[in-house]
Amino acid sequence: MVATYKTSPVFEFFLVGNAITCGYSIASLPFVSKLVEGYILDVLDLVNLVVSMASASAATAIGYLGKEGNDQIGWMKVCPYYEKFCNRVVISLVCSYVGLLFCLLICAFSSVYKTRLSNNA
Repeated sequence: MVATYKTSPVFEFFLVGNAITCGYSIASLPFVSKLVEGYILDVLDLVNLVVSMASASAATAIGYLGKEGNDQIGWMKVCPYYEKFCNRVVISLVCSYVGLLFCLLICAFSSVYKTRLSNNA
């Protein structure tokens, strides 16, 4: 058996969630300067953050289960058999969490900036 992201719906969700996040980030760049005063972009950024967080969290849970197993339920460790796949999952999860952190910082800084603009007006 070959391990791919298609073997688990969670990893498919992880891929789709990251694709949505990347697509939204690229699509929203032209609108950043035009919607500085509105809060629609902030709400969409938060939705983007939630989708990214949900997909990364789900993949982390399944990845942990694959690495450590669960003796109480009888699920064995699978990472010793699919070491290359598990290593790639770990790398992609780390990259996803770094992107998640950047998105969180962007949301926070944007909110602070808009709050200061509205207080000065």
